[in-house]
Amino acid sequence: MFNSRAYWNKRLKEKWGLHGVGNYSLGRNYNFWLYKLQKAVLYRQIKPLFSDRSKKEVLDIGSGTGYFVQFWRSLKVKSIMATDISDYAVMQIKKKFPDVHSFQMDISKELPKTILKKKYHFISAVAVLFHINNDKMYLKALKNLYKLLQPGGYLFFSENFLHHGPLHGGYQVNRTLSVIKRLVIKAGFQIKSRVPLFILMNYPVDLKSNIIKKGWQKLTWPVRKFHFLGALAGAILYPLDLLLTRWIKEGPSTELMVCKKPGYLKKTGK
Repeated sequence: MFNSRAYWNKRLKEKWGLHGVGNYSLGRNYNFWLYKLQKAVLYRQIKPLFSDRSKKEVLDIGSGTGYFVQFWRSLKVKSIMATDISDYAVMQIKKKFPDVHSFQMDISKELPKTILKKKYHFISAVAVLFHINNDKMYLKALKNLYKLLQPGGYLFFSENFLHHGPLHGGYQVNRTLSVIKRLVIKAGFQIKSRVPLFILMNYPVDLKSNIIKKGWQKLTWPVRKFHFLGALAGAILYPLDLLLTRWIKEGPSTELMVCKKPGYLKKTGK
């Protein structure tokens, strides 16, 4: 049976950085731009919901190197809880962000009682849930996320939401949109929106055309071979994808889903 905790401890010790938590074949430089785009799209979805941010409490799942921990800190929220399945990641986050609460846990398993004592306004889980390779554990993760949200709170998570498939690949499972929607609703969530995170910059896993997929692999071969080229490729593609993700509603790659826990957020005091 695949041991996720051991896998991520080993991988992050060997490849600490955005290339370790992202697509390491494309190197650090290109992953910088991939994460920058994900952050921009996430902010677009958060901004309309984000009044009185100084009173909002946030939980980040699969924090990895702490990229989205830093994102939430930049928004000056009231508090952040960072979590990861990897002990090594949590240890590094504690060093990097001593003012942020951090906790080792597997969101797909029974939650520790200590973390259940608190409920959050927002939960982010970017590039996390498709690493849960068992459907029952996937549903368990969604139910756990539901428990951890306040009524009226929002979950932001990314997936590949395939229109065909699914595709299984060791440490990652790309589920179909219909399966994910069914499990999200079964966990109790309301689906509010789904938007593309990438159009050109990421492998078009949700397209049936092998010609386009092979073409993307050939075009990005120089970046995989010479990682320093990722800085140039990312700088060219980022502004294009930033515009395209505004206009195109159905992406060929990873997308961001926004879900709400039914109810109304409690008013927080001063």
